[in-house]
Amino acid sequence: NLTGDKFEEHKVTDISQYDVNDTSKLVWFTVPKATGKGVWLPPYVTDNLDVRVISYNVPVYHEKRFIGVIGIEIDYSTMASEVKNISLYDNGYAFLINSKGGIAYHPRMDVANSVIKPATPAGLLSESEYVNYEFDGVEKQAAWLPLNNGMRICVSVPVREINAEWRRWSSRVVTVFGVFLLAFFFVIWAFSSRITKPLRQLTLAAEQVDKGKYDFKLDYNGNDEVGILTRTFKRVTGHLEDQISDLNDLAYADSLTSLHNKGAFEISLRELEAQVQASRNTLEFAICIFDCNRLKLINDRHGHEKGDMYLKETASVICEIFDHSPVFRIGGDEFAVILTGVDYENRHTLVKTLRDQVRNNISSGGVIIASGLADYFNGHDHDFKSVFDRADQAMYANKKELKEHYH
Repeated sequence: NLTGDKFEEHKVTDISQYDVNDTSKLVWFTVPKATGKGVWLPPYVTDNLDVRVISYNVPVYHEKRFIGVIGIEIDYSTMASEVKNISLYDNGYAFLINSKGGIAYHPRMDVANSVIKPATPAGLLSESEYVNYEFDGVEKQAAWLPLNNGMRICVSVPVREINAEWRRWSSRVVTVFGVFLLAFFFVIWAFSSRITKPLRQLTLAAEQVDKGKYDFKLDYNGNDEVGILTRTFKRVTGHLEDQISDLNDLAYADSLTSLHNKGAFEISLRELEAQVQASRNTLEFAICIFDCNRLKLINDRHGHEKGDMYLKETASVICEIFDHSPVFRIGGDEFAVILTGVDYENRHTLVKTLRDQVRNNISSGGVIIASGLADYFNGHDHDFKSVFDRADQAMYANKKELKEHYH
């Protein structure tokens, strides 16, 4: 079927014209007869068709007696087309060589009707399946595998393309490894920070104590050496703080309510003023003034002992609501709070909470506390007295409003 349309009969080869024991002639017949088995033959030109083919031929026997050969011849171009379709990387290709190194097919050489000899790198005829060589000035690497007909199929790729792929994969591996390494260091850092955090807290607390400040928090209570040291430090500094507090209480504590007194309030304002100057007027704070209503009425009707209890209850209510801020008794029935940090951020909510409770106390007989709040305005308040005065005025306005409700 040379045209691809149909099979046509051709004149057969006259076997009697050949020595059938000579395997160098009429190989499609003589080789299977001599070997007694099927065999693929490398490309050759047919005697009767003058076409280059490859063939597979099998000896035929009847009652163990050789009677002939049956086989199939395939046009060489069919095999060449299959090999031509093999491609690797960008410029890699496949080619065929025979057992002697002649090139039977090459996509870049015209070997349709002949075998080019010798043109094959020597390494492709060795036992090694890989070989490096140079072709047209390009360094290449090739590999081969044997075919059943004794030929070898070879693939060849420029070394630079193999190295580029290797470098690309190496770059990906390095990138992935770098990401994992960064994640590993982050985990180690987080873990070590968690381990060393109690020790850093303890160090900062020791620095505070060295400066005479005892307002610190140590919450680590582990059973390791740092936990034991933390508990011991808290116990020792607690005793020391108690001793210093005893001295401070004599000078700056109110004897009736145990709150800070007016002297402590003035010291706190001076310290706050220094902080404002150090922060270049960026510090935010507020002052809240309180007045204990109906104290004179209670003293007149029930005596000063009942009035003292009323003052203590007033102090307790203020401390309970403003639990993150220092509370001061600055006069007989006047109290003050300096709001910073969390209490400053929630100042309006805290004042509202106090006033809601006072409204309930009017009917239930609890303490009645007037309150006034004033913020420190950067650039407008030249001293803290103006803040105090505004808070005091707001307190008197609230005091007047309350009297209208319980009278």
